[in-house]
Amino acid sequence: MQARTVFLGGLLAVLGAEAGRADCLADFNAINSQRRDTARYALEVSADVLSLEGSVVKHMASSSLFDLTDGLRMKTSGLNTQADFILIGEEGWTLAAGQWTPMPAEQRTLALQGVIADRYVYDRDAQDFECPGEAAFEGKPHERFVFNQTVGVLESRVTAWFDPATRLPVAVVSNAEVNGYKVVATTRYRFDPAIRVEVPR
Repeated sequence: MQARTVFLGGLLAVLGAEAGRADCLADFNAINSQRRDTARYALEVSADVLSLEGSVVKHMASSSLFDLTDGLRMKTSGLNTQADFILIGEEGWTLAAGQWTPMPAEQRTLALQGVIADRYVYDRDAQDFECPGEAAFEGKPHERFVFNQTVGVLESRVTAWFDPATRLPVAVVSNAEVNGYKVVATTRYRFDPAIRVEVPR
């Protein structure tokens, strides 16, 4: 009887942990769902490549504007691997030598694959969600969600910070290691109803 009780207790603990993870993912999906009243926002991304000793080897920064009030409209600049671009629906343009030109179909397809327009925090291929509760981020209390994510060759540990009052994302901090270097990337959100993304001229 005692062995059966121990077995059932262990089973309930495992099932409880699985239910907790499911509830955590449901909570994250709910808070991360894109809302029509806050569908215009900017992302500022700053990334540092660090040696194992902690010195900055390389610094990168990019910014993106999103207007998701009526389909996908986005503009991204400062990317390390490609020219500035604009996506509106299924159309795209790139900036070269000061001129906007139509984006090649294969590049447009690739760019669209990297966009998730129905939620704020990029969570493709994310797993192992944790909900550790509120904590201070830059001196203010924020709700946080933690998960693992693989993007390309980077396996990252990600913390997404949300304002508990507005339930909107404030920042996402990603930590990874690759080829003997540490990569720390911080994405900050700015919501602004004045943001517009138009067809380039």
